[in-house]
Amino acid sequence: MKIILAQINVTVGNFEENFQKIKQEIQQAKLQAADLIIFPELAICGYPPRDFLNYDYFIKQIDFYINQIAQCCQGITCIIGAPSRNPNAAGKPLFNSAYVLADAAIQSIVHKSLLPTYDVFDEYRYFEPAKNVQCVNVAGQKIALTICEDLWNVSESPLYDHAPMDLLMQEKPTMIINIAASPFDYDQEQKRKKMLQANCIKYQLPLIYVNHVGAQTEIIFDGGSMVLNASGELVAEAKYFQESMLTIENLDQLLLENKVMIPSTHTAIEKIEQALILGIRDYFQKSNFSKAVLGLSGGIDSAVVCALAAKALGPQNVLAVLLPSAYSSDHSITDAMALVKHLGIEHTQINIESTVKEAESDKVHVAGLIIKDLPIVASNFRSTETLSAYLSRSGTVAIANIDTRKLTRLLRTKGAQNGAIVALAAGQKVTPELTAHAVQAAQAAPAMAGLDLAQKVTAPSSYPW
Repeated sequence: MKIILAQINVTVGNFEENFQKIKQEIQQAKLQAADLIIFPELAICGYPPRDFLNYDYFIKQIDFYINQIAQCCQGITCIIGAPSRNPNAAGKPLFNSAYVLADAAIQSIVHKSLLPTYDVFDEYRYFEPAKNVQCVNVAGQKIALTICEDLWNVSESPLYDHAPMDLLMQEKPTMIINIAASPFDYDQEQKRKKMLQANCIKYQLPLIYVNHVGAQTEIIFDGGSMVLNASGELVAEAKYFQESMLTIENLDQLLLENKVMIPSTHTAIEKIEQALILGIRDYFQKSNFSKAVLGLSGGIDSAVVCALAAKALGPQNVLAVLLPSAYSSDHSITDAMALVKHLGIEHTQINIESTVKEAESDKVHVAGLIIKDLPIVASNFRSTETLSAYLSRSGTVAIANIDTRKLTRLLRTKGAQNGAIVALAAGQKVTPELTAHAVQAAQAAPAMAGLDLAQKVTAPSSYPW
């Protein structure tokens, strides 16, 4: 059996784009005469969909695109993750499911049994756990089809009171397939492989594992889809931190040859760097941004951020803003300029000496606005000036650590004037005035305002999907 592991990067809620990518992968698999193509968990809607699952229109889109994908599956079988409706009145309205598609139709649906509610996961909030499990038949093979957490109950101190594989083994499957959305951390790769190996050894079955890759806001998926033999040895592995179509020309032959791969080896720092670059790049691309403007002080923190931005977005898409004042050392400028030259990025310099002097007199004049009684330290003046540079360039992202609600008046005005997105992180008590200004900014600007506030803001009445 020829199998393709489709490790793809999808976007939460972008159904049409996700569908086109899935369709293209299926077409490529058919050109290679593959028998089976496997996609990750919740690949159609993206992971994690969170409260979008509460909107009926969102679920209708999933239903529509499942049928569209099924139409592509003629002459090939496809396994793909998506939510499915719970037909019973009792329990949660949805299951986290794996669909088996073939002959232009849904052949079977398998539901996830073990729903994690720790760390970044909150699946039991939305999904009903499977009450029963059963194997599926694909190309003459009886397969134990599982979804991510279903295989994670093999530790010495199991989190759940049962393991779905124990029940599936009663049907005598010939292999395990696990579709997953397993996020990155610097030692997760080893934990993941150890868990998968434990399943192979316990059940004496080969295992195919397909993971997401890409970033969804604060969550990063590192990929690393793989095939293990019944002894838990690695025989095939996809790339990390990038999309990959891993083709298994003949699974039976691959397992018989018993050629063991040497696992990929990267240091923790190398993995973290790759994850940060992927996270930055995906955030910009999935938000339809292309350029970044950031303050460059000559210190290590801004230097690291600048270097990561240049790698993620390309040096031509990064503008460094140097903000010298009487408090800046000679090295602040020389070191910053050395980095600018080394990275090949654009830069500009704004002297903030007059702004500092005005601040010392307890009055600040920025972009034509006078804000009185503004207790703000020198480091935040740099953020304010950098913000002005951000907002003066349409289509860029503004990020500032704002410690006072009064500055939101400036953000609202400048954001509306320039059509920029304004991301606020409020370090002090969130007040009704701050929230009101932020919401007004979102309504006034052609883009939107992203809020990192400890107070709930009313959701918009409609979404792009």
